[in-house]
Amino acid sequence: MAAAAVSFGWGRYSYYLTPSQLEQALKCLFVVVFFWIIAVNSVRLSLACSLLRYYDGGVGRMILWVIITMQILVPIGCIVYLVGQCRPLHSFWKPAETESCWSLRPQIISSWVFACE
Repeated sequence: MAAAAVSFGWGRYSYYLTPSQLEQALKCLFVVVFFWIIAVNSVRLSLACSLLRYYDGGVGRMILWVIITMQILVPIGCIVYLVGQCRPLHSFWKPAETESCWSLRPQIISSWVFACE
């Protein structure tokens, strides 16, 4: 999908793109974000599950289960936030006169939390 976005002109100045190229690139990138969220958390989840074998019980195993739970809940929250952020949904790639979006502040905070996790 990222390669498709590049083929539509992603990475170039929007000045040089037609509106349809820009719209197609942004659609592709909207989909890429979902795969990125799932991929990053799958790696973290896999690592935490691998470490479970080394702990028979106690605090270490409990901490790993907390981490695993967070790695399941945080991406679900990110995806829900991403889908619910703007109405109508197509305003992510095609500006609409009637769009209404949430404040960017929660997105910035959640990005920092997600990156520091």
